[in-house]
Amino acid sequence: MNEMVEHDLERPGTVEDLHDALADLAGSRGSVRTLDSDHFVTFVPRGATLLVTFEETGRTLARDSGVPISADFADDKNWSILHVAARRRSWFRSEAMFSYFDELADDVFFDEYDRVIFYGAGPGGFAAATYSVTAPGARVILVEPLATVDRSRAGWDSRFYQQLLSRPGPRYPYAPDMIEAAEAAFLLYDPSRALDHVHASLFAGSNVTHLRANNLTTPKDGPLETTLEEIGALHPMIEGLGSGRLGHVDIYRLLRARRDHMPFLTRTLRRSGRRNSAFLTAVLCRYVTARRNSPPFQKHLKAALRQMEAEGALPGTFGAV
Repeated sequence: MNEMVEHDLERPGTVEDLHDALADLAGSRGSVRTLDSDHFVTFVPRGATLLVTFEETGRTLARDSGVPISADFADDKNWSILHVAARRRSWFRSEAMFSYFDELADDVFFDEYDRVIFYGAGPGGFAAATYSVTAPGARVILVEPLATVDRSRAGWDSRFYQQLLSRPGPRYPYAPDMIEAAEAAFLLYDPSRALDHVHASLFAGSNVTHLRANNLTTPKDGPLETTLEEIGALHPMIEGLGSGRLGHVDIYRLLRARRDHMPFLTRTLRRSGRRNSAFLTAVLCRYVTARRNSPPFQKHLKAALRQMEAEGALPGTFGAV
């Protein structure tokens, strides 16, 4: 991993620090290019795989490393990266952005690479999907993507209603249409989050694979991408789906890491409580307490066992209370 990521003293704290850190990562062979007041692009030439990522700078600076996810791939995997940063909620839409990707397409820039991968989450997922049309044959990996930022088409999304665009313009308009030329597109989302589920359902091409991360997070926990990072699943997903080495079963194996993720376990405990299922509560709490010291889960385990015993429904596998 890049030393810039490891040392706290070098961790970017502002957008200007981030800009400088990315310039250091790009080195003399790469570049950091300002497109307009809202967007800048970092190009790091390394190996024959190109990872194209989109992220708002606030999200980047909130990450533990303070740098984009793609920075790890530049160093760990020797991938080339093209990172597009937005200083605000612009949805990565501006005339300068459109012109930049037009330029890349006209120059057949993406043809220089053996493999091209577009990745983005949330607003970045919308951008990754829309601009992937400039690189036919690319692989596209999207986490909780928006299908459209047109208020007239997505006015039902109460989370972003005021931020959606009343006049998004005719260029790169509708993400589900823009991925038609992709070799494959993978959408990861939590179907329990209804609005994300609706957006995901609009991506329905034959080259689209839906990957469901059931109950992995809640709106209060923040983006699904954050949880995927916390359980160590995001990086291997990007690498494996981008290279074509991972399939459905492999992805769900990675997601099994949530079984040791306390926020997920706590949410599952609450759900079993709402169902008033003493048996499910006992099974979950026994699983957790067998692996770690957790007084709250131990307390709920004892209460569930007492309830089942009182109801005459205590399975023998649990033993005496």
